[in-house]
Amino acid sequence: MSKIKKELITSAWHNLTTETSSKFWGLISVLSSLQISEKVKAGQTYRIDTVELSETLERLFYFGDNIKSYTNNDNFVTFSSVWAERASAIFANGKTSISDAAIYFQIDREFDDDIDLDYIVNSFIAELNLNEEDIESLFDCNYQNITSTTEVSYSKKMILGEITTKYGISLSNDTLTFEHPYSIVSHPAELSRAPFIQSLYAAQSNFECLLLTKFNFNNVYHPNSRDHVDILNELYSLDYSIDELAKILRSMYNSAEDKKKVVSIHMFGIKYGKIIRKNNYSAPSIIKASGLNESYVTELSKALNIYESINTNLFGVRFDSTKQLLKPNGKSPCLQQIFYGAPGTGKSHKVKEITEGKSKTVVTFHPDTDYSSFVGAYKPTLHEDGKTITYGFVPQAFAKAYVNAWKNTDQDYYLVIEEINRGNCAQIFGDIFQLLDRNADGYSDYVIDVDKDFENYLKEELTGIADYPAKIMELAKEADLEGNFSFAKIALPANLHIIATMNTSDQSLFPMDSAFKRRWDWEYRPIDYKKAREVKIDIDGEQYNWGEFIETVNNKIKEINNSEDKQLGTFFVKAKDGIIPFEQFRSKVMFYLWFEVYKDEAGTADCIFRQTEDDSKGFSFGELFEPNAKNIIKNFLKFLKVNPISPVVVANVETSTDTEETE
Repeated sequence: MSKIKKELITSAWHNLTTETSSKFWGLISVLSSLQISEKVKAGQTYRIDTVELSETLERLFYFGDNIKSYTNNDNFVTFSSVWAERASAIFANGKTSISDAAIYFQIDREFDDDIDLDYIVNSFIAELNLNEEDIESLFDCNYQNITSTTEVSYSKKMILGEITTKYGISLSNDTLTFEHPYSIVSHPAELSRAPFIQSLYAAQSNFECLLLTKFNFNNVYHPNSRDHVDILNELYSLDYSIDELAKILRSMYNSAEDKKKVVSIHMFGIKYGKIIRKNNYSAPSIIKASGLNESYVTELSKALNIYESINTNLFGVRFDSTKQLLKPNGKSPCLQQIFYGAPGTGKSHKVKEITEGKSKTVVTFHPDTDYSSFVGAYKPTLHEDGKTITYGFVPQAFAKAYVNAWKNTDQDYYLVIEEINRGNCAQIFGDIFQLLDRNADGYSDYVIDVDKDFENYLKEELTGIADYPAKIMELAKEADLEGNFSFAKIALPANLHIIATMNTSDQSLFPMDSAFKRRWDWEYRPIDYKKAREVKIDIDGEQYNWGEFIETVNNKIKEINNSEDKQLGTFFVKAKDGIIPFEQFRSKVMFYLWFEVYKDEAGTADCIFRQTEDDSKGFSFGELFEPNAKNIIKNFLKFLKVNPISPVVVANVETSTDTEETE
């Protein structure tokens, strides 16, 4: 038996690091794993064989000994009408050499006889389920045939040795990639962690090509009912990588008139400032990736400063919910905002700052929250005498906020929703969801009808509010609704702000509807390490810096899952007088790390619960409650290279008995 020559594979891999990306190879792996006998068609949805997908990724990119077994789960891919022509620009740096791709795709395949390059390329094409036109859109199909391409079979790990020797690259992990540093901790078949598949659904531009879902897209959305890309854009929280932002910037710059080149830099910074700041991207990195002159770093930095000034209303000018600028000292913008981030990043504190001294209604969502417990329902009520029971509409958070806001339209009113992603938002909001679309003045774009019980409650509460009927009818007319005024018709007033918090570490029981997401502004709450360094962990008299600890642990969390969702926030534990005692650290921090973050890593090389570098077994959670627990945690911190804070040494200066002043 023979395999393709090592020198051909390593050379192909090296060429691909400049031509392609890991997500391009995620696409290739998906194409080869489709359960179809026909060629891929644009605009169609296909089922993915996830076992074959996982095995393909493992075969192509894993060089370790942890070979896994897989089970099939429902996963689907929908290809857009322009997917093939856009893929080479979005997933790669132009067309990828088909010979390099074909050689690498056959990395560990064995052959009975010597084969030529034509055979390798044709075998590769046959596995992709693509027609000739799509092949030519994705690949550069020009190459010279090589008549002899194989050598005696060898160990797959020898490929890594060839790469490190030939190209002077140090590979510290078992999973090979195409981006520096060319290896990662995650197993390539971990679809939600490794960059091959995860990156396919992690950026907005990808949706121009394809959509990965756990449901059949065509069964949920009629393929001709709406613009395809518009639906794709709604399905996930949108985000951009530095390279994607760089492409946008370059496009804006190139399309601008010569005298407005600098203006295009400024407008880019203001328009995309939220994404840039949320991801901690720097102006130099974006300018460098765009290929523009480095002198524009200053101009982009100016634009980002302008964005921050507007976003914080520094000079009485800020963005409203439609992303347009308000006039200086104008009416407060209508807020429909979700603050999200890792646990302990101050989301609720931010909401408290905004609503301080303002009228508000607060509700916390949980898995049992439904429409009735959010809006209100017809229920029996026990009177104060403890005997009489009457039936009537009992208002809940939404109904109370709605009535109070309409009664005082000259004052801001806040409906605060804590932990919004812990409830089934589609079920909780019901048709109220339509009211979240706001017009330029902050009122609902649509008017909906409510049930008779809610209508009677509104009639009782809002009769006598002079402007209410007229405004509802005005909004109904704008929404092309006919008929006379009725208290059954409702629309949100411009002074009703809805603010919510979302903890990204929660594994929600119910996914938040994508169309629902689109109707909110999103503000990421980053981890403030500077603030965290003001707090100390106290373990039996020895103190450790909390900021140093969470920064170390958070870097390790990001290493294993390429995500910040599970990281520890600044205020994850409430310190008293700047001190986190041992009991709190053990019962809250260690508990969270053990059962929410590293529960799948116990006993593996990624596990952090060790006392020394050589401690391959590690310690169990139960050991943290044994007599030696404090020493275990001290050793654990030492393993993480978080050392005790050195005590401040105060010199013992004797008081002088002389009358002279001591310098």
